[in-house]
Amino acid sequence: MLGAHLCLWLIPYIHSLWLALLVAPLLVGILGALSETALLRPLYGRDISFQFLPTFGILLILDDAVKLIWRPGYHSLEPPRLWQAPSTSYTRVASWPREAPKRSATIPMCGKPIWEVAWMLEVKGIHTYYGDSHVLQGVSLEVHKGEVVCLLGRNGAGKTTTMKSIIGLVSPRQGTIIFMGEETTGLSPYKMVWRGMDYVLEDRRVFPDLTVEENLEVAHIAARRKGQWTVKGILEVFPMLDRLRHRKAGNLSGGEQQLLVIARALLANPYMLLLDEPCEGLAPIIVEELEKLILEIRQEVTILLAEQNAPFALRVSHRGYVIEKGQIKFQGTREELPSNEEVQSRYLAL
Repeated sequence: MLGAHLCLWLIPYIHSLWLALLVAPLLVGILGALSETALLRPLYGRDISFQFLPTFGILLILDDAVKLIWRPGYHSLEPPRLWQAPSTSYTRVASWPREAPKRSATIPMCGKPIWEVAWMLEVKGIHTYYGDSHVLQGVSLEVHKGEVVCLLGRNGAGKTTTMKSIIGLVSPRQGTIIFMGEETTGLSPYKMVWRGMDYVLEDRRVFPDLTVEENLEVAHIAARRKGQWTVKGILEVFPMLDRLRHRKAGNLSGGEQQLLVIARALLANPYMLLLDEPCEGLAPIIVEELEKLILEIRQEVTILLAEQNAPFALRVSHRGYVIEKGQIKFQGTREELPSNEEVQSRYLAL
């Protein structure tokens, strides 16, 4: 152990790993002989087979103390770095834990302030596969800043796959996804979250053993982008959750859990929110509560809503797209979609 420490100490000074491996054992032997002669034999006599252990422990403590004094940061979370000769082309090794990219009020690539960008999301002709199954076949859509856009279709039409392709859970083989002026095709979900997009899945994942308030606190602490949404503000917007703040999330109904996951997503202060089938399996009273909520928060966040419940989706949306068998079949405003008889009969069954 002492030899390994000595090697790490010697490498930056002698600039040679092999020379350090030769010198370190010699130093260990010299230190061992000196410690035995000057310390161990006077303390324990000749029989030091068992009494040596306490002294060895003391030496280890002293060794750590020396390292803390001479090498501050030795016990930090940053991984150890091997010695590198000085160079003008020196590349700094990334530290751990990994930091999120700094956020600013300027959109990457296009260089415009966020409030001057008219659109949030552009999806251009994406083709997504599950194995050999061709699920999305040239899907294209746009979501402008401040809009709620719904993606309507029956079960298996491709709504969830579109959402997963946008957030990065599934990578399209063809096509382009542009979010806030930056191409994000194939980026990992955590990178999309760092850029200001959040995704509420349809399976309502909560921490069942934590209370409602604790679920919100965890989301608030983990948020890398601070903004207007706080735990206190969320509980004011979600009065039902405020009444249930001390109840464990695992004991909530499906509708209450749905409100909780949406509230938790808002605490990340996203620019854009993806909602995947938020009404599935909910009681009518919870659907009404969800409708009021979306109408309130759409003033603050852009929303793309995938939903099979067309009447609900059209009441809260500005525009909509109809998807069937992985292709966009129709698009229009919330007034145009229900007035089209072909869309009603063939795709929506309103």
